[in-house]
Amino acid sequence: MKKMKKGYFSFANLWDTKMHRIMSVLFLLVLLLNFMTPYISDDFLYSIHNGFLDLFKREYIQYMTWTGRSVAHIIDRILLALPKIIFDVLNSLCFVYLTHLVYVHVKGNQEKEDVSLYVLLVSLIFLCVPFFGQTVLWQTGACNYLWMSVIVLVYLKQFRWKEKANPIWMFVFGIVAGWTNENTAGALILLLLYFVIRYKDLRNGAHYLGIVGVCIGFVMMILAPGNAVRGADFVETNGRVYEFLHDFVGFLSVLKEGQGFLLFIIACGFGYAFYLGKKEKCLDACAYLVAGIAAVFAVILSPVPVLFDRSMFGSTIFLIIAFGILFESIQKEELMKQIKVLLLSGLLLVSGYHYVRAVPDLFYTKYLDSKREKYVLAQKEVGNLNPIVPQIHHEFETTYNPIYGLSDLSIYRKQWMNESYSTIHGIESIQSTPMAKWNTIYKDGDAKLLNITNYEDYLYTIASREDTLIFINSNRLDTKQYQDYLPLLSIFGENKVVTEDYVYLNGIVENGMIKESLYSLEPCEKVETIQGHYCYLSSQLDPTHSDILIDNVEYTNDNAGINIVVFDKKLARVVDSITFTTESDQGGIRFFIEQ
Repeated sequence: MKKMKKGYFSFANLWDTKMHRIMSVLFLLVLLLNFMTPYISDDFLYSIHNGFLDLFKREYIQYMTWTGRSVAHIIDRILLALPKIIFDVLNSLCFVYLTHLVYVHVKGNQEKEDVSLYVLLVSLIFLCVPFFGQTVLWQTGACNYLWMSVIVLVYLKQFRWKEKANPIWMFVFGIVAGWTNENTAGALILLLLYFVIRYKDLRNGAHYLGIVGVCIGFVMMILAPGNAVRGADFVETNGRVYEFLHDFVGFLSVLKEGQGFLLFIIACGFGYAFYLGKKEKCLDACAYLVAGIAAVFAVILSPVPVLFDRSMFGSTIFLIIAFGILFESIQKEELMKQIKVLLLSGLLLVSGYHYVRAVPDLFYTKYLDSKREKYVLAQKEVGNLNPIVPQIHHEFETTYNPIYGLSDLSIYRKQWMNESYSTIHGIESIQSTPMAKWNTIYKDGDAKLLNITNYEDYLYTIASREDTLIFINSNRLDTKQYQDYLPLLSIFGENKVVTEDYVYLNGIVENGMIKESLYSLEPCEKVETIQGHYCYLSSQLDPTHSDILIDNVEYTNDNAGINIVVFDKKLARVVDSITFTTESDQGGIRFFIEQ
């Protein structure tokens, strides 16, 4: 076996040893996943800025109004201001560095290479960290969890292996390490205290000053004014006893369902290591185990529910290190040599399966996202600043896809994510709809019509069009509620004055004029064949049954309100479908509610 050099993770010797080659291959594998991961969710919000200094101004505002994780979000904002390929490369390196740090915490930096141990640890990280896509690949999530865990482990390494360091560096970097994320930083403090108590060599000014720095950073994060604002979103009205018991049950569920496998193999490792008299190894493993469990328990003290989600990333890393310490101490035993082969083979097989599943999943998400980006750009070029885009399919999703558990662009224009997306793309608004509906109507829709969200403007635009069929229907409308909407239909020659409390709409407009009266006091149906096209309209009490079908294809969106479908006779296809309602502030509705 070749000796590992101190600081061996460098570009100069990427292919020198078997360990380096494995790390290089790991980098390429993760880089592929990063390349296929698009911007998602919070990435749009943190991408907004007006220059470098504005990044810090916005982070200060967030510190005062939402969360105290300033270190993570400053890194995130800076990286989002750069081309994504830079993040992809740096993030892949960061993940490989995390696996290296876990290995170093288990084995040390001066020992002989143990390739099988490293591969085992990498497999556990790949399989066991919660929501790999959200915590490792998603840019905002990676900066909050992967990158912050690297900072924590780099700092903790100074104590784990009694490394000498400059007191000022220990203090300043300690503030950064404590200012990472809440439960992981709290667990870091526990481990620092453990190593100071255990090792006399650490009882000096530099390491004491380091602990003070970590505590300062931790307090700055916890006491951020924004945390109180955010906590208001998690109001519990069932009493403190219920709240504690609910979170405690959640804590136990995380240990059982989320981290049960790790805890089981840790328990087996403890039993065998203690039997062999590896008491010091057991002690160190116990410290990481306690820190990992404490990082889960700490969430009880926060306003958010205790779940096996992104917040458990650091906790899981600590548990993997605990198992690694135990496994490394007993792996040379004759019995363990056979178990090691079986365990490593099984982990590699399962890891390979999940990776193969993740690649097509991420590829398809990237494909749909790229398709959507090109469509938005094309619509913007022809003057449509309010495009309708397809939602990303969820059929192939795995936990290695960041969109698993996160929201895609909403059906609502004024949802915060949609507004952030619109801002960075220089458009007025954006609305998503299911892929099938987008392919049928909006993909090749009329850009001028799709750009209109105001009811009156829309009516005047379509009324002036020739060679156009306009289909109008509704569910039951309250005439008082729609008193500003119904009179505008007179533009189509509908002059009837409605005196009843409720009314239904159901009719066809050709060349700007209504063929028959739009109004009905009861649910009704209309069937016509126009220039060879079979047309069916049904106005019902239930909006999901108020349909407009052309050639047996439904074009309504199953929303309450006034449905309008525009059919271009020259193109022989529908070019828009929109619903206007008084109950929404989102403008015209072009999304379909799947029942």
